[in-house]
Amino acid sequence: MRPDEAIRDAFGHKPGHGAAAPAGPRFAPAVRGGDAEELAGFWKGLAEDGAVVAPFGPSAWATAYGMVRDRFGITWVLDVPN
Repeated sequence: MRPDEAIRDAFGHKPGHGAAAPAGPRFAPAVRGGDAEELAGFWKGLAEDGAVVAPFGPSAWATAYGMVRDRFGITWVLDVPN
């Protein structure tokens, strides 16, 4: 995936709103792509020595979606829109 093919974004967490945020950074970089297999490869790399927050796979709003916390404590959001 080339950088110009991905939509990058970030989500913030406001304390006291929604689910409790984990300790550490209060943002989540997001990567959106058009190829689920390619993003699955990124997912596997980020999950190595990390933790799955939401499994990567089909969802009601995306062909593939998931969240993973990498080994540095950064939570990533990856998705392939419908």
